[in-house]
Amino acid sequence: MTNSSEPTRHNILTVLLIFFLAIELLLVQEYILDTYNLMTGMALAKYLGTRILLSFLLAATLITWLPRTVLTFFCLSQLLFFIIIIEYFNYFSRPLHITTLLYQTGEGVSVLGYAFELIEGSSVLLLIATCGVKLLIISQIKATKLQKKLKTYFLVSYILSLTLLTILVKPISAIQQNWSIDQMMHAYGFVIPWAAETIYLNQENLLKIALEKAKVVDNQLNDKIIFNQNIKKVFVIQVESLDYDILNFKRDGKQVTPYLNSIIPNSLLFKVKAHHYSGSSDADFVMLTGKRPNELIAPYKIYDYPYTDTLIDLAKSKNFKTYSYHGNSGFFYERRNAFISMGVENIIFKEELQKSGLSVYHDWILDDDLLQRVANETSINPQQKALSFVITVTSHGPFSFTPDDYHNNFELDMSKMRDRYIASINYVDNALGRFIKALPKDSLVVIYGDHESATNPNRIPSSEEYVPVLIYVTESNILQNNRQIQHSINENSLVLNDLANMLKNYFIKLEN
Repeated sequence: MTNSSEPTRHNILTVLLIFFLAIELLLVQEYILDTYNLMTGMALAKYLGTRILLSFLLAATLITWLPRTVLTFFCLSQLLFFIIIIEYFNYFSRPLHITTLLYQTGEGVSVLGYAFELIEGSSVLLLIATCGVKLLIISQIKATKLQKKLKTYFLVSYILSLTLLTILVKPISAIQQNWSIDQMMHAYGFVIPWAAETIYLNQENLLKIALEKAKVVDNQLNDKIIFNQNIKKVFVIQVESLDYDILNFKRDGKQVTPYLNSIIPNSLLFKVKAHHYSGSSDADFVMLTGKRPNELIAPYKIYDYPYTDTLIDLAKSKNFKTYSYHGNSGFFYERRNAFISMGVENIIFKEELQKSGLSVYHDWILDDDLLQRVANETSINPQQKALSFVITVTSHGPFSFTPDDYHNNFELDMSKMRDRYIASINYVDNALGRFIKALPKDSLVVIYGDHESATNPNRIPSSEEYVPVLIYVTESNILQNNRQIQHSINENSLVLNDLANMLKNYFIKLEN
């Protein structure tokens, strides 16, 4: 009796394992892709139906063909894969693309520690528990005659379905034209679109995608802000991980950003949607070009991108000397080559700063040292018109780079990432204060965040990111002549490009 029931037991366990594997895959896909809420009617039925069919056929094929040892390794690898793509989605609010991985492995490795700290324990525990159930079932099953008969059917059905769908119904080659990778993921999940990216998204096609994205025009603020025509110094400062909500935020009854808060009453302050697809370079690309980034890889890694009509071009056309400063390496995100292509006249990265005598702290130049270098160079020729583009770095996640000798007045637990963020952004606020106070009268200062810090306890994972843009003129009140624009703009409608093009338009209208 026992022997005759064994095949039935193994078949039931196999069906259960197929169900677990397929349903888990579908749930992870749906969490990231949100097809159910983005589509309706026949489109929803078509895309979900395709994924359900492929998921169950794939699960059945793997389980009936792979030896138990290999199947165990597959489940463990799948666990790691799911953790990576879920946490990437929670941070960037978009699915992970293989193109991003291929082009940005170096940058990704450099922030692994930060990535691990962002992992949400509840989702990981659920994935581990599901993996444990699958491994338990795998340890109990053996191949039966029925499974051996069906395994060829499963394999042929999967290959046939895949072939019909990817070649005839929705060919993956359409990724070169107008079918986006995310659309393809709604139909096929992750692996097939990744294969399509690998095959078709070479530099030529990435350039086409980038140029198509660049056609979108964002200029809601053009000609709406009144500027002083006597401005000789312009400073555009991209602050690492500057949250909008950290402004005017208090900890232990004390302000975290006291200096920035002190200039807000005399400044224009906007809350804008950030462009954060592949990393911080999305933001500086936007501010320097006024164009939208490609949304796949770091913009500067599209090597033949035409840098025309940039902020640098317009500043130089009005006889402004142009400078760029960053405390990180010029090779990170390929910024150095891009800035050369844009025609920046004085390019200063960590390499140049080290040669000039500045010390490296945790592999970067501290923001206070960087900003004091900018202030000192500004004072050398006060009458020379100059545009200085500055990227800070000390407040980069996991926010462990605040100098040891910097003392804040908060009671903080530095084992907690939120507390480390408060310490680091307080340090940057102090550095910005020292810097701006040293600038000559009527200097235009534009401060903006590249993206959110992801430390706000009220932040919803995968939600849109909003950052502040602060426009300030030293020893002046720019708000006085612009109160109407401050209150008439729907902040949720602004993107960083609106501010970038406002700044470009400022140089266009500026008298020589």
